[in-house]
Amino acid sequence: MSYSDEQFLYEQIVRILQEQEEEVEQTGKRRRGRYKAAAESPLAIDNPTELMRRLKVGKASGKDDITKLFSFVQQAVSGVEAMSDVYSNPVGKKHPNSGRQGVRVTYKILDERNARRFMEWTILAGTKSGLLPAVLELTGKHGGTYGKGEPIQVESLGGDILVYFAPKRNTWHQK
Repeated sequence: MSYSDEQFLYEQIVRILQEQEEEVEQTGKRRRGRYKAAAESPLAIDNPTELMRRLKVGKASGKDDITKLFSFVQQAVSGVEAMSDVYSNPVGKKHPNSGRQGVRVTYKILDERNARRFMEWTILAGTKSGLLPAVLELTGKHGGTYGKGEPIQVESLGGDILVYFAPKRNTWHQK
């Protein structure tokens, strides 16, 4: 094999490996801008128990954290018509490389930012009211760390919303 053949082969292998890296399932980055007024509702912060009552969400059940998370999200998206109009089909999800587990929820009607934000408020109210054993950290106007338990993230993933356990944002694809 000549040097040019070896160089060509090396370049092709590098290109293939780069393409494979690009195919790794990753969550989307958050964008700047304003949310709908309803998405900025402080009810999740001021009175999370009332929000959970209105959404007809009870205590998360299950033997482990991921089962409890699925139970909570399932209740949240099916409790009242307004939520089931926006969200549907919660599905357990496990990343093939990182092994992280979460719940993927499809959405419609709302744009991606607001669908994620409404789900984030729902998770926040669940953690603050003690119905969901997890910790949610928010930034911005209502910034802070809320709840007790394992850290949780709410992010967009391929046109859906993903709720998963991780200490930092955008780490769905990382070990």
